[in-house]
Amino acid sequence: MQQGQALVEDLEFDTERRHKCQGAALVRFEYLKWAKQTWRPDPKHVDHLKWIFQKEGCRALEVGHHIPALVDQHRLDAALDDARRKGRWTADCLPTSNATVTENGYPELDFPGGIDCLRGRHRVQAAWECREVTEEWWIVDLYPPSISDGLRTLLIDEYTKQERPSDGKIYRKIREYQLLPCSAENTMSPSLCTSFENRWWAWLHPTAAKKLRRLFLRRQLTAAFDALQRSPGIFDAGMMISTLHKVLSTHCYEEIQWYLEKHTIPAWNGFLSGVREGLQRIDHGTVNAMQCRAPGASTLDAQFVRGELLGGSAFGGFSDQERAVMVENILPFRRTIPSLYTFFQDIHFLEACADSVKWLVTVPPGQSLFKTLGDCYKRTDETQYVQMTEDTIWPMHGSQEYCKRLGYLGLIAFTMRHYSSLP
Repeated sequence: MQQGQALVEDLEFDTERRHKCQGAALVRFEYLKWAKQTWRPDPKHVDHLKWIFQKEGCRALEVGHHIPALVDQHRLDAALDDARRKGRWTADCLPTSNATVTENGYPELDFPGGIDCLRGRHRVQAAWECREVTEEWWIVDLYPPSISDGLRTLLIDEYTKQERPSDGKIYRKIREYQLLPCSAENTMSPSLCTSFENRWWAWLHPTAAKKLRRLFLRRQLTAAFDALQRSPGIFDAGMMISTLHKVLSTHCYEEIQWYLEKHTIPAWNGFLSGVREGLQRIDHGTVNAMQCRAPGASTLDAQFVRGELLGGSAFGGFSDQERAVMVENILPFRRTIPSLYTFFQDIHFLEACADSVKWLVTVPPGQSLFKTLGDCYKRTDETQYVQMTEDTIWPMHGSQEYCKRLGYLGLIAFTMRHYSSLP
């Protein structure tokens, strides 16, 4: 049944693609634009493509490497008329993307103001940085803006083997199609959303897919990761699906939710205070440069952060004025700048502490360590004793819930100090 549905969808998309595609043309880099122009490409992804281009060339003529773009008929006609006047093209129509042609078989078209590309930004950036071994143009398949949302989505989501999406991108796209049927702006059927979701699941090894499905069973944790999706740059720079089993095995659900929602997001929001749509504009390189730094506690880190921001190496998608504001926001930050990378690194430490505490109780499947220990709390006098130093204990007073939390935190703090000598 699923295979039959996939075949029907593929036939529908292929038919629309062939019917709606207005042809292919050679377009110089200066005319290629992307909707989210403020986002910068992932440097690691670009470097990977540069390595491939230097070894075997960019192969822009291969159909699978063409970049799909949207252009209305009026602008396309004007570009064709201009190409004919300049002697670049004499035929009545453009070659199709399936035609076997050489570089000279495609007309070079100019589009003042640019055309909206649906994907290919990393590929073009890599080719631009490898200009000594590549040309400064790409082959673009041209479509009208009236294509269906389904075909538009398919064109955006297509990846080649050279461009495997990151774990963060895979997670975000799976969640996008899981939640899309509930969106008021959705125009695709639930079955089509499921089909697109399955295309992204297919990128994962079965073991990784199993780990991600286990995460989705924990709504509390899924909501915490979803909250961080507001910044694709932060999310994609550090998401590691292969480590999710360690996250789940800690049973520290409340702590994980706090780390992502109450620690990571507020920290970056504070850095971007006074900057419009800041979270959406952060790029991978910025996250990699800033994470693990503590500019408010380290002079060296403060000098590094100041140099990266004022020099434009970090937060490159922001103006000089915006970066000047961010310098003042970031430099006083005394803790380690958090990210998903620091989260997964800290999980290893949290796992060791949680494993020590689990010798005291048996945590039922799906229940958090805090809830399990809380069920064992028996004090009723609204007093909790807290260890302040190695040989000092103070009584603290408050509600039973407050005392329960103090007792739990005291136990976790003890394991953090002594976990290496505990079972």
